Amino acid sequence: MAAFTNANLTASIPEIWGDIILEAKFPQFVLQNFVTDLSPYMTEGGRIVHVPNIFTNIFTATTQSVQGTDVVASTQNPAQVDVTLSVDTHVYVSWLIGDADMAQLATKYELNKKYALEAKRVLLQTLEDGLFALQSSLTATPVGGASPCDDLRIRQAIAVMDTANFEAEMTAFFFHPVVYWNQLSGLAKFSPNYSSNFDVIKSGTLGSTGNSATKMMGVLYGRPLYTSSRVVLATTYKNMLLHESAFAFAVQDPESNNSKVRIQMWNEKRLLSNIGAVDMRYGVAVLRADAGVVILTDTTTVA
Repeated sequence: MAAFTNANLTASIPEIWGDIILEAKFPQFVLQNFVTDLSPYMTEGGRIVHVPNIFTNIFTATTQSVQGTDVVASTQNPAQVDVTLSVDTHVYVSWLIGDADMAQLATKYELNKKYALEAKRVLLQTLEDGLFALQSSLTATPVGGASPCDDLRIRQAIAVMDTANFEAEMTAFFFHPVVYWNQLSGLAKFSPNYSSNFDVIKSGTLGSTGNSATKMMGVLYGRPLYTSSRVVLATTYKNMLLHESAFAFAVQDPESNNSKVRIQMWNEKRLLSNIGAVDMRYGVAVLRADAGVVILTDTTTVA
C-alpha cells in the first residue's frame, strides 16, 4: 500500500502569503515629550536659537543701614550668559526599489508606507538618544552606584533638586525598564499606575507616530516615573530625575506640518526605480546643567 507524500503532492499544495508584516518595535519617546521644545523658533529658517541665562549670575540683597541712602550708588549689573542650541544634525534613511520589482510586489503590503513609518521612528530614536546622552553634562553629583536602586538614593536625588529650588511638579524620573521591574517596583513609596499605563505630558510634539502619549509607570514621592530602553548604559544605568528646563531640542520641520520628519517618494526614470527618503534636521542642548541629577544603578540585581 502506497500513500501520497508531501513531495508527491507539491504541485498542488499552495503557499499562502498572509496580510501581516512583522515590524520593528520602538520605545516610547519620553524625553521628547518632557523637555523644552524650541522647534517653533526654527520655522522661519535659521540655525541657532539663543536662550538668555540670567540665573547663573543673579542679584544680591543690599542692606540699607542708614535711611535715605542713595540706592543708585549700589546698583548691580550681573552678566548674562548666552545659551545656544544649534540645529546642526541632519539624519536620513533612504531606499530604492526597481520598477520591475515594484510592479511585481503584492500590493496589499504597502511596503513604501511601512518603510516610511519605520524610517520616521528610526530618526526620532536618534533624537531621543541625543537627549538621553546629555545626562553626562548635568553638574549635580550623581547619586548611587553599581548596586540596586533603593529608597535612600531616590531621596538623595530629590534632595538635590529641592535644595536647588526646582519645582517638584515640573520634575520626573526616567528609569530603564530593567531597573523599574527588577528593583523600583518593589519600593513601598512607589505607587504603580495600574488604572492607565499612558499619560500625556505634552501633546503634539511627535506628530502622528503613535508616541504623542508617553508611558507613565507610576508616581514616586509625588513625581511621575517614566521608563525608556534608551536610558544610557555604561557599566551602570544612568537613570535621571529631571526638571523640564534641563534639556532642550529643536527640529526644523521643512514642511511645517508638525511631523518633525520629511517623507519624500519619487520615481527616478534614469534608474528605472522608485526611491524613498526620510530625513530630519535637529539639535539638542543643555539649558540648565543643574536641573537634573543622574541616579546610578547596577544592571543585574533583582530585588
